[in-house]
Amino acid sequence: RRIESMPGCIRDYREWLSEQGVETTGMRPMGHAESVMSRFAHRVKSRRSWKDQGLRAFLRAMAARIDGIWWRNGQLVEEEETRTAASASTKSKRIEQAKRKAGRLW
Repeated sequence: RRIESMPGCIRDYREWLSEQGVETTGMRPMGHAESVMSRFAHRVKSRRSWKDQGLRAFLRAMAARIDGIWWRNGQLVEEEETRTAASASTKSKRIEQAKRKAGRLW
């Protein structure tokens, strides 16, 4: 059968899921996967060779970045927690880095 003979088969999948009682908040529209796939392919294939473990870690980090998820030490971190921790520890980290660099110069 031709797709034109099936009205309603070409529509946003989120509408259909909503009608079935499924919460669709945060779901992306069709076509997003193709866009993300092209980003992955560009970053991974452009004249690089990967070990399996490194590639898995890179893809996981890239997917998290695209989805707005933050990871720290292999753990999912809430965005507010990340901002607070970053602002509190950034100053002390920079001071420690400066001390180490200064120590190497003397």
